[in-house]
Amino acid sequence: MFGMESSGSAAEPSCPASLFRTRTQRSNRSHQSIFREEFNSDLSLPLPQHHGHHRQLPYHHHNDSSHSSYKPVAAPNPYRPSTDTGGSTLYHDRERERAGDPEQETMATPTPRELHRLASHHNFIFDTSSKPRRRGWWAFVGRHLSLPAVFLAAIIFVVAAIVFATVTSQRPLRCPDWAQDCRPMDRWTAEHLPTVQAIITLVYIIGLGALAYVALTLCEAAVWPLLVKQAMTMKGLEAYLAATRGSIMAAPRALMEVRTVAMAVMLVCAVVSILTPLAGIPLVGQAYTLMSKEVKLKSNYTPGGGLAESFMQSEAPSVANMGVLTTYNAWAQNPASEPLPEYRAWYVDREVLSTKGNFSARAVKLQTTVSCSPRTVEQQIRNWRLSNAFSTNWTRASTSSLGGEERTPADVYVRPQPQLTLWADNFTFEAPHRTKATLVFAALNGTIEGGKQSSIALGTMRNVSAIGCEVIVSAIDGMITVGNPSIHANKTTLPTLSSLETLQTNTSSPSTALNELLLWFAVAPILASPSVSGFQPMFFNSTSTNRAVAYTGQTPQRNNWTIEGIESLIHLSIGALLQSTTASQSQSTKNTTLLTSTYPLQFFSRSRCLLLLLLPLLLVTCIVCLSFYLSYAHSRESIPVLRLAGPCELLKSSQTPWLREQAESDAVKTYLPSDLGAVTVRFGVVGKEGAEMVGLGDGKGGNIGAFAREVPHQRVQPLDKGKESEDGQKRETSGENMEMGAIA
Repeated sequence: MFGMESSGSAAEPSCPASLFRTRTQRSNRSHQSIFREEFNSDLSLPLPQHHGHHRQLPYHHHNDSSHSSYKPVAAPNPYRPSTDTGGSTLYHDRERERAGDPEQETMATPTPRELHRLASHHNFIFDTSSKPRRRGWWAFVGRHLSLPAVFLAAIIFVVAAIVFATVTSQRPLRCPDWAQDCRPMDRWTAEHLPTVQAIITLVYIIGLGALAYVALTLCEAAVWPLLVKQAMTMKGLEAYLAATRGSIMAAPRALMEVRTVAMAVMLVCAVVSILTPLAGIPLVGQAYTLMSKEVKLKSNYTPGGGLAESFMQSEAPSVANMGVLTTYNAWAQNPASEPLPEYRAWYVDREVLSTKGNFSARAVKLQTTVSCSPRTVEQQIRNWRLSNAFSTNWTRASTSSLGGEERTPADVYVRPQPQLTLWADNFTFEAPHRTKATLVFAALNGTIEGGKQSSIALGTMRNVSAIGCEVIVSAIDGMITVGNPSIHANKTTLPTLSSLETLQTNTSSPSTALNELLLWFAVAPILASPSVSGFQPMFFNSTSTNRAVAYTGQTPQRNNWTIEGIESLIHLSIGALLQSTTASQSQSTKNTTLLTSTYPLQFFSRSRCLLLLLLPLLLVTCIVCLSFYLSYAHSRESIPVLRLAGPCELLKSSQTPWLREQAESDAVKTYLPSDLGAVTVRFGVVGKEGAEMVGLGDGKGGNIGAFAREVPHQRVQPLDKGKESEDGQKRETSGENMEMGAIA
């Protein structure tokens, strides 16, 4: 610690008791003295010059300790002004030192506050050759611990938002009920997606705002090195500081003050930091936009199908037409309800498969050809009068009594209604996998395009238009591909949905079992409408869909037909029969196969979620670059302190004589607003030689000096007792007369 000790030869001066405490009273405090913190060991406290001689201040050094202690010789009267401008009044020319004086031994070292007061009363100055330590980047962070805290909180918020978005993007919004091993996002998130997006947006914007705060704070601290490099008007300085505090409207005015590249870069960083949090809102919306993605899913399917009975044209409805009746008429009245209509010829459950996306599998395909031509129908005569029966070439039918009349297999009966009716005329088994049947379509009291007109007497009806259509149905094993599956189609590993070998047939005649099954499909239109009172089914032409719809009423409907409409009836009824006789329609789970398909699910795009990294990385890059620039600029320009530019700091740096003079001139105009905005300032060492101070000076060619470069840290060694240091000798030869102490 700083101290002065008498040699024992000079008289002891008197000292006020209020200035010094005893060593015992301040033994604990002396080790924590602010004096140690503010002045390190290379600083010395020189005393003013004497008139014509130089005298080294005696000291006492303890050789058995690692520290040197110095005791003051005497305490001056702080209330007594200096009367000798050429010498020191600290000792009043009474440097009487007495060795071994007990009062000298008990005298304590002055506190830092006492030392500063002594310096102010006796014109002490510090040696300018020893400059205080410059406070740079780490000291700035230490004074503003909120910056690393805010930066850490910002990283946590941003990472939380990005991680949540990325994790949720790996799961679909919802999974179909039939899919196996499909894990959707939690139900609450899926049901409250707008709320979740709003929360994530809020968290993300808070994180970006915190990063922007750190970047803007560093832009504000950069104003001092900028003022060293260029001048600014007070209004421009105000606009720059406003821009670094988040005012985007002040940026154009601050841009007018740009004279250096450094200031332009600072303004760009400030504007980017202000706008980046605002850009985060649409970016989160983009990340949380649902998109469709094809996913490979697995599900169970019950393969197979068929009918175990043979077709007979009878008056009673067959079990086979129960399902096709409902299915056909639903599709006829609402064509959009038919699933996968382009796969109507495949023996698969299209209703089930339509929900399973894109896939490839092995299945049975029916190949149907239809050829229609005019046909003459013959009305039967019973009991010497025309009846409602028509003759056919069909030989397979059951006989029963209806109204006491005997029916033959070749006779069919129709209702006396002016609508379209049909019956099977004959059939043949052309090949083991191919069956042909002839169907007769007759429009009673109506017309069929290309039909043969015949006269009848049936109630009020007098004519009939008829055509005969040959329907050839064959079956093959094939590969069905629905959609555009991304799974590689390998026939050896594809699942089997139906097969000719496994179809259910009538086993009474194995050689024609498949032909009997195909006969059902050849005469499928007969099953598409119910038999009323044992009569042949009837249809009317729908005006909305132009399709044949089952007719069971009494009111006449549209009865005009085209060949295309008749063929549509044949193909649609075959598809309905295929659909209603598949094994999966029975909902049996005894024999299932695993079907792999690709299905479009709703996901958040992971690549879009990773876009959320762009804005935080941009701000972090700005913060890192600003940190390096501030540290480098303050070191290069030797600016004493890295600090902000708040009101307190601006007020501190505004106490230069020139700027105070400008403010005083403006202050007298109390009736007008301030016109200091046009004043141009720069930052540096201001003032005349010997009265310099650091602050804002005249930016229009004023004498503003640069900061002194920092020299390597050196420790001032204490002088040996009775000897003079080399530094003291130099001061003596140059006319300097200083009392010198040392700090340890």
